[in-house]
Amino acid sequence: MLPTPSPTEADRVALNKMFKAIAEYGRRVRLRKQAECEIPEQEKPIEPEPDIKRRPARRKQKRKRKDGAK
Repeated sequence: MLPTPSPTEADRVALNKMFKAIAEYGRRVRLRKQAECEIPEQEKPIEPEPDIKRRPARRKQKRKRKDGAK
């Protein structure tokens, strides 16, 4: 009979299997998307950002003290 692994060892093994399954799923999704549209994700042309004129940041107004001191 095999000795039962400690709870921390079992957790490590379970996490390792889970991460491998997630990575495999990501590979399958990426391959499916590449097969659907022939251009791979990295080679798609980057769309230029629209030229939006941004307003300059407003300057902070200095408040005058009521007592007249600076």
